[in-house]
Amino acid sequence: MSPNWQSAKKRMLEFMLPILLGLATSLLLLFYIFKLGFSTFFISHADGFKEMFGIALAILSSGIFLAVLKWFQFMGFFKEEMHKIVKSSQFNEQLQDSFNNVLYSDEFLQNRSDIEDIWKRVTRCYFKSEFPHEVSDKINEKLSNIFFHNNNISHFFRTCIMTINVSLDEHGFLSIEEITESKMIRNNTDPFQYDFCYYVKRLSETDQKSFIEIYHFSVDGKTMDLASITKNETTVNRIQEKLDVKLEGKKEYNLVIKSRLTYNIDLDNIYTHYNQRAVEYMRVEINYSANLSTYFLPIGNEKFTGEAVGQKLIKVYNDLLLPEKGFNLIFIKN
Repeated sequence: MSPNWQSAKKRMLEFMLPILLGLATSLLLLFYIFKLGFSTFFISHADGFKEMFGIALAILSSGIFLAVLKWFQFMGFFKEEMHKIVKSSQFNEQLQDSFNNVLYSDEFLQNRSDIEDIWKRVTRCYFKSEFPHEVSDKINEKLSNIFFHNNNISHFFRTCIMTINVSLDEHGFLSIEEITESKMIRNNTDPFQYDFCYYVKRLSETDQKSFIEIYHFSVDGKTMDLASITKNETTVNRIQEKLDVKLEGKKEYNLVIKSRLTYNIDLDNIYTHYNQRAVEYMRVEINYSANLSTYFLPIGNEKFTGEAVGQKLIKVYNDLLLPEKGFNLIFIKN
């Protein structure tokens, strides 16, 4: 035998052996996948799978030429059996179920970059079956604005404890002091912007009595420099005070906010508090002067429990309040 033939044979063996070893491993893996995961198909096509198993063993235990020969003999039979399996309705149902289990799993959905679009499509399909097209689109847009826009899902509040002190002076100006203590929860420690704002109406450009003041803000007991994180915007008929601060490094923050508002009751006798984020537990205590009648009205159909004692209202909501929910306080001069 010539040296060239020996060399060619050696190269052929070096080339074929890894391929056949991989083929044998793949056949064994396929055999056990169908046996353990698709038992119905395995039993229905037992001959084909036995032949598959035999080929794998032949490759692993017999000479290479016997394995190659047996492989060529098996190709036609294996192709025919696999065609029967793939074309069967049971296989299609099992395959569809397997795909659905993957596509609807939490792990798969959480890694999708288009999760908001998927949520919108599912919501739209659901409401289209219950409402006319125009109404379902408006509902979908409203829900999207609440949960996805303005970073409404960047955090939530485990607790929100509010104390509101209200008085009315002889000139008809309401003075409202609000103290809010809350526990904010994040799902990571990444940097994010925490912001909120207050606004009041003013009588005119010459109205010097109406004002807003955020006079205290602390995070985990540390008082923040308000000059660097608050901004006041005043127009002819409106005053707004906004706080905007970057927080990072924790999943839980204890916040304390104290503010004062003064404005004319004839301009606006309703004080509104909207939750910008979801709140798990909310308690509101309202103390008001004797020359005022004060009424507490929830926003939406949420049912607050509580009591009224003298010039004090205490209201509690011990459940999840969604963004844009909250309450109104209506003040009437006595």
